Amino acid sequence: MNIVGLIPSRMESQRFPGKPLVDINGIPMVVRVYKQAARSPNIANLYVCTDSDEIIEVLKDWDCQYIKTSALPINGTERCAEALSSLSVQPDAVINIQGDEPYIHPRQITQVAELLEAGADICTLAKSIFHKADIENPHVVKVDFNASGLATNFYRNVAFDSNQHFYKHIGIYGYTYHSLLHIVRLSPTIKEKERALEQWRWLENGLNILVGKTNFDAYSVDTTTDLAYLLNKFKQ
Repeated sequence: MNIVGLIPSRMESQRFPGKPLVDINGIPMVVRVYKQAARSPNIANLYVCTDSDEIIEVLKDWDCQYIKTSALPINGTERCAEALSSLSVQPDAVINIQGDEPYIHPRQITQVAELLEAGADICTLAKSIFHKADIENPHVVKVDFNASGLATNFYRNVAFDSNQHFYKHIGIYGYTYHSLLHIVRLSPTIKEKERALEQWRWLENGLNILVGKTNFDAYSVDTTTDLAYLLNKFKQ
């Protein structure tokens, strides 16, 4: 299966302007994401897709492939879909890799690729969480799924219950080529707006999202506090 990895990236961020180029132990963040993702053997080609000339200049310095997009996409999914039009050969599937997770584990990307290769149209990952602070943190998106691994709920707010097993949603997505083109044509839905979670648009339109379990966590950089935590955790 021909799978392309895409890393959407943009300079504008309300909480952390310019974060794609912030220094992560000597390497710009978007470059570190690229280098981590490139370690997965399941991706035929890997690109950062961005509308920022500043990001592109840095990518050139680090020999990272990129696709220049317009400023029109409002989220990473739309940016990935637009980037596809620049490819001379369309892939069978796409993996949307978050540009603000500089220490993403290559195995997570490989696992998403394996779900696609097994026949999933849309897929993502989840990790068990047990700490009350994580479970009740609205910035940590939780996901429920049934015995077949299909997502049934994405949510932010929940009260801790020691009798319930909670899963943190890991924000990496795999889509077949046709599934990606389909979902970007869908209109926003009620629960998507209520919960500020794009995945609900897909669920409310009757699409299946296969969830794979991972033992690796994801550490996103949304604020300067996140950055300080990450730099302390990964001192290398």
